Amino acid sequence: MLPPLCPRRCWQFVALSCAIALTAISRPLAAAEAGKDTYALPAGDAEETLRLFIRQSGVQLLYPPTEVSGVTTNAVNGEFTPRQALDNMLAGTELDAVQDTRTGAFSVRRRSHARANPAAALSGPDSRENAETVQLSPFVFTNEHEDILHIDGD
Repeated sequence: MLPPLCPRRCWQFVALSCAIALTAISRPLAAAEAGKDTYALPAGDAEETLRLFIRQSGVQLLYPPTEVSGVTTNAVNGEFTPRQALDNMLAGTELDAVQDTRTGAFSVRRRSHARANPAAALSGPDSRENAETVQLSPFVFTNEHEDILHIDGD
């Protein structure tokens, strides 16, 4: 047989039950908002604004400085997922963002005709004979601690 509950223990039980119920209700609401952050990114040179994006979003982003330099990105202000913020930044520019499905990291590159229509670049009977070696430009890797790694072809 259980001992009778005193009024103080009764209130503790009620408070604990309410806390558990509120937690159970609030989890789905938090999940709906998961991944959204507040961004305050000015319009400007992509090389600078992409660095600001990395700081504000905390995501991994790879981009070749030579390809993004000179491109003006859009201002982004408000609450967005990293993908939404990046898409808004690059809308109407020559730049395009791709997200790796395995790692979640983003890469930004300048759009080209071949990227816009990859089938056209690979079509044709002699596409292999005309293929040439492509040397990639250096790129910058920035992590959340703002350590920068420059990769050169050498």
